[in-house]
Amino acid sequence: MRTYRGKPTILAGQFTDNESAAEILEMAEGAILAGINPNTGIAERLYVKTPAGEEVIQKGWWVIKDHEGNFWTCEPEIFERRFEELSPQNSEEALDALRRKLR
Repeated sequence: MRTYRGKPTILAGQFTDNESAAEILEMAEGAILAGINPNTGIAERLYVKTPAGEEVIQKGWWVIKDHEGNFWTCEPEIFERRFEELSPQNSEEALDALRRKLR
């Protein structure tokens, strides 16, 4: 029997506050839409364009960019079970590989 391993997820960011919303917006390069409260200037709701359509990003949830450049939402409990943080050196290598692949 053949054995398979999932292709890597390259980037992830957790939506917790306005600062994290700004980081996610930068990471997603136009794939995320923000619902900003005009009275407070706070991002109250974020939406991400996924292959399955637009999805609301719940506060505390993660936004994941896969090896094909697609974005997905992920509940915190699932994220904790499936992913581990890369060291800064491995993280930079993964980002460089993604940039080369997406050119």
